[in-house]
Amino acid sequence: VFPEGAEVKVLRASQIILDEGIARPILLGSEEAILSTIKSLELDLTGVEIIDPTRSPKLEAYADAYVEALYRLAALQQTQLAAPSKAIEGYRVTLERAPSYEPARQALEGLITAGLEAEAAMSVLNEHLRAQGDLSRLATALRSLLQVTEERARAAELWRELGVLLSEGLSDDVEAIEAYSEALR
Repeated sequence: VFPEGAEVKVLRASQIILDEGIARPILLGSEEAILSTIKSLELDLTGVEIIDPTRSPKLEAYADAYVEALYRLAALQQTQLAAPSKAIEGYRVTLERAPSYEPARQALEGLITAGLEAEAAMSVLNEHLRAQGDLSRLATALRSLLQVTEERARAAELWRELGVLLSEGLSDDVEAIEAYSEALR
């Protein structure tokens, strides 16, 4: 399987593989681009399979598998390699590709609750949840971050941020006042 199916070197190698009877190459890429290059190189690649992933009926399954692989890599970095900052980046990329991928959201929330790179995890989760309009969940994540924040000045900032979110985003003035009160303590 050659992922760069329209590349000259790949097509020439495919010709050799066919001619020698080694295997039946599978070329991935735009069928039009691959056929055009084959024609311009005057190759005979009869028997080569061409798959255009963007037109494949399996595209959704491929995308799902890719997202799952991204998530599993991030989880591996977190659990086995003790590299939470790399895991957070992996979860961010996962959520960029699949914004509703719940395991990545939960993993970020778990890092916040555990106090492992909590600020970095919150930064990614904050951006993601705001983009998704999930302000209630963002408020919960902010509360979790407050539980592990030891620096008083940072806690005051977080209480103010929570107050703004509660009053302006969630229209919960009672809880917003409580958050603002905590910020002033």
